[in-house]
Amino acid sequence: MTAEALDRRSSPEMHPAAALLRLASGQAVAWTPWSAPVQLDERSNMVLGLLDGEVTLAWLADEFSVAFDADRELVLTDLIATAQSFGRHGLLLDGGRLETRPLSLLGHDPNP
Repeated sequence: MTAEALDRRSSPEMHPAAALLRLASGQAVAWTPWSAPVQLDERSNMVLGLLDGEVTLAWLADEFSVAFDADRELVLTDLIATAQSFGRHGLLLDGGRLETRPLSLLGHDPNP
């Protein structure tokens, strides 16, 4: 499965070889032996920690939309995009192919 194939029914799981270094700021740095490190913001850090291979992205969207009083479809769209990015960085057990260069999930390219 490719990262782009992840959708609302997907139950992605963080790859067991992925390492996650949580920073005091709430951000984190994640990597695998075959991929460059990627910086995660607080939200992405939280989402990656919840991807256990059991819960679907739709279920997470339901929970987040209630907890944060947010539009469910917007939350779902953001979760899918975040999971796809994790997959492209090789952080998921299934559902990813590596990008050729590291990207930050903070919204900027660390290597312009």
